Amino acid sequence: MSHWLVSNVPSWLLLLGLVVVVAGGALLLLFFVRHRFPQLEEGTHNDVTVFAFGFVGFMFAILVTFVSNSLWGQINDADAKARTEGATGLQLAGDLTAFDKADSDRIRQSLLEYERAAIVEWPEAASGRSFPETDNALARVYGAYRDVRPRDDIQTKSRDTSLSNLDNIRQARRERLLEAHVDVGPPWSLWVVILLTSGLVLGCTILYGVKQPAMHYAMVASVATLVATAVFLVLELSFPFTGEMATSPEPLREVVQVLSQPPA
Repeated sequence: MSHWLVSNVPSWLLLLGLVVVVAGGALLLLFFVRHRFPQLEEGTHNDVTVFAFGFVGFMFAILVTFVSNSLWGQINDADAKARTEGATGLQLAGDLTAFDKADSDRIRQSLLEYERAAIVEWPEAASGRSFPETDNALARVYGAYRDVRPRDDIQTKSRDTSLSNLDNIRQARRERLLEAHVDVGPPWSLWVVILLTSGLVLGCTILYGVKQPAMHYAMVASVATLVATAVFLVLELSFPFTGEMATSPEPLREVVQVLSQPPA
């Protein structure tokens, strides 16, 4: 459910929806509590409520910070791998000048087809689907390099180095695909803890005795908006390759741009 929301709902609309649902629900509950239990307005229990709110709010802040840092670390790791994959592709593109024109053109075309297939594969892999064309395109790149018949030591060394870099690209892609399948956000048990502490924070705010209704509604709305924003942040950071804050295939597009330019 969370992956579907991040994948299909624009981030601004998701944030707005969470604020409306959480804040609206909290205000409706406050309306019911104030009319059903008018004695709470006297505030005789406020000392206990303030103590509970301070403890629960502190734990909620610690939990959200811990989860956000952990998820942000996953995104940074995915970013680093994507940049490495792109940089290695650029290295392959730069080394094409060492080969004869026929070999260089053949390798350039096969490498360009692979990079384009990898870009198409990006959202498919993030959604847990496979894209066999990328494997086929990568096999054609290997075949193009193996068809090279070096004329001298320079071409031999360039071919061997390029094949080694191609192995690095294959390894980086495998790690990216594996990470896209494994890193699926916080487990359900952690979501239960996040939602439970969120409810406790809002509950303490609703039960706090305030005689002026306008002040009480404003306080609850503010805390509810803060809680909704924290949940939105965790949602957006949950998937390294999906959403507004996710890793993008921009390094691969840079390789495509370089390979698409006519050779000097």
